[in-house]
Amino acid sequence: MALVVLGSARPAAGAAPAPGFDGKKLFIDKGCFACHSVNGPSAGPGPELTQVAYQRDAVWLRAWLTDPKKLKNDTVMPKLPWKSQAEQDALIDYLLAARHPIPAADSTRAGSRIPPCPSASSRRADAESS
Repeated sequence: MALVVLGSARPAAGAAPAPGFDGKKLFIDKGCFACHSVNGPSAGPGPELTQVAYQRDAVWLRAWLTDPKKLKNDTVMPKLPWKSQAEQDALIDYLLAARHPIPAADSTRAGSRIPPCPSASSRRADAESS
């Protein structure tokens, strides 16, 4: 019997951050703040990310950060240059740790919503058939 693991295991939100990188600093250094915000309304075309962890997990965030157009062909989000997986891990950890309810989610830009998770419809179908 063989065990196959797809993706990489990631700690839950609030776990220790990726060593060597500061996710909040990467959020600024990578220019994420130009389109997104954390803990307040977004000033750019991208969604506010405080609540992204309610909708997406680390595996999905890694896929999105690696190649956004693979998940949403018409996105304006650029493919960012990553020096290492540890950089992505730190940014993902920062976004997952930021998770908390905010009074007014940034829902005014319907076109900038986070694209649906590919497996959401299959999970819904499975739940309905049970």
